[in-house]
Amino acid sequence: MLLREMLLKRRRFVENTTRRLTEEELRRLFETGSDENHAIGIRYVERKKANGIVVCMPGMGGGLSGPSRLYETLARKRSFSTLILNTGYDPNVAKQIATYAMMWLRKKNENVQRVVLIGYSMGVATAAHVVQENSDIIVGICAVSSQSAHTNGLTNIKQGARVLLIHHADDQILPRKDSADLIYQTLISENIDTELRIFGEKRHDEKKSNTGLECLREHTLFDEIDGVLKSVRMFIREVLKP
Repeated sequence: MLLREMLLKRRRFVENTTRRLTEEELRRLFETGSDENHAIGIRYVERKKANGIVVCMPGMGGGLSGPSRLYETLARKRSFSTLILNTGYDPNVAKQIATYAMMWLRKKNENVQRVVLIGYSMGVATAAHVVQENSDIIVGICAVSSQSAHTNGLTNIKQGARVLLIHHADDQILPRKDSADLIYQTLISENIDTELRIFGEKRHDEKKSNTGLECLREHTLFDEIDGVLKSVRMFIREVLKP
């Protein structure tokens, strides 16, 4: 039911959006940080002595805080700069914003060499799209509660780069066997350094509620967020190591 409501919202948004963003709208978005007409925005936290840049891509509906405030928490860290994208409901607009973001980062940081992408849910497909033209600077990708559709682009990551897949054992919105497991097998078959971490397995055999709230808690890893944050921070530290 919850997923259906999200899909209906996305459908209504896409139907009301007759065009993609213009170059001027993208430029203004990255200058001002928001575009209320399209309900999108960005947040860039730059650190002077950063080891690299972490780019965060949201799921359907966007938002700057990330699943269970994961992105918001990461932006407080001082060892790397953080760019958070709020890309709204339209996956095509999301790809457009993410593509522009990488060009924007290259212009803003001429010496940018180490970028980590973090995608949540639909945002992993956005990250997979970005990899195709930016594999030279992407050293790691963290996929949280990923969908499997449109993620084949992850195989374009350069040799030596790493991928971390994080999923909840009982995710009912994007079940593990239909998403994280499939991506893991694909990446491993391409000899890509990939790790799959499953959370919530200790309670896997407990009787679960099928309410929308419970489904959302699992998909956002709400009850496991401390462990997720620790895993993501460790992954970022390792791949951005000088």
